[in-house]
Amino acid sequence: MVVQVYQGSVTRNGGNGRVFDPADEARKFSVDLFLNGSVEPFITAPAHHYDGEGYSLFQVQWPHTIAPNDQITGQVRETGQPLAAAPRSPGYLQWEAGLYSRRHDYVVHFQPKAACTLVRRLFGYLHQSEAEKELDLRAPQEVVHAFLATPQDIRADTLSVIAVRHPFQRVVSMFIDKVASYSFLRRLCRGYAVFAYHFGEDVQSYEQLSFLQFLEYLQSYAQVADSHFQPQVCLAGDHQVWRVESLEQDIKTFYSQYRPDLLPAAEQYLEEGPRRHNPSSNTLLGEGHLLEDAPAAPISLIGSLIKEGRGILPDSFLTDQTRAMIAEIYAKDIVCYYPDTQI
Repeated sequence: MVVQVYQGSVTRNGGNGRVFDPADEARKFSVDLFLNGSVEPFITAPAHHYDGEGYSLFQVQWPHTIAPNDQITGQVRETGQPLAAAPRSPGYLQWEAGLYSRRHDYVVHFQPKAACTLVRRLFGYLHQSEAEKELDLRAPQEVVHAFLATPQDIRADTLSVIAVRHPFQRVVSMFIDKVASYSFLRRLCRGYAVFAYHFGEDVQSYEQLSFLQFLEYLQSYAQVADSHFQPQVCLAGDHQVWRVESLEQDIKTFYSQYRPDLLPAAEQYLEEGPRRHNPSSNTLLGEGHLLEDAPAAPISLIGSLIKEGRGILPDSFLTDQTRAMIAEIYAKDIVCYYPDTQI
């Protein structure tokens, strides 16, 4: 029976779509995408997330922005069937392009699971007067819509800063907030492709997923996974860095040295209190506890502990084995921003 293939859209930075096999709804697919008629795919995306109607969904972001005249074609790897023609839609990866202030001529790059909510709210607070309408800082996406930079905004001499987070802590945070949350606050969960990778359509087994199994998924699919799970952008050229581990001091130092007229407002925002943050589910809890054999613990156990109000120390998940796996998956992050990391 012929596989029906649909591709939803292709943008400058990514594509998405769905694949359907009427003969076997639980079949696992992957999609090869080709750039400008190349023989070898420039990226492969898994289509393991089922939408409840038999379709396998795929979503992919490529690490380098394609040019307006570039042509993307694709096929289902398992069958060789070409994807349907896809409309091109304008768009930019917000965590790659960043937020741009024309008045002060600088760009702040942000990315998921690296204090991106705080960074967006801070930028909106500092540049509210430049926006066409009053911004609701509780909705960071409003800041993105008002200040999202385009490649034309960012010149070689534009002052640039990027917020980053050490991959060890970032991976634990993404696992608890975006995968284990299936067991305690499902609306936060972005891990359905991970569940499907290990368990297919066996929804009853989803809560047995462990941190180690999450890392196994990332070993194959980190580059094309949900944006929260992808490696951080390694910016080329001269730029400043805000590290989550020293974020407030890094922000103050940046504005003090490069945009001193904005420093008082930045300091005021940073002193306003915890409402400025978007803390993770785990850090909202009280004292953290060391969870024995955490890398192999099912998310059902993690979820029950969090629902009981018991925090889990992130170091519980960081063993010699998992640190080595994370360091391999996110090697570029470490080279770019944390070269002194001890594995």
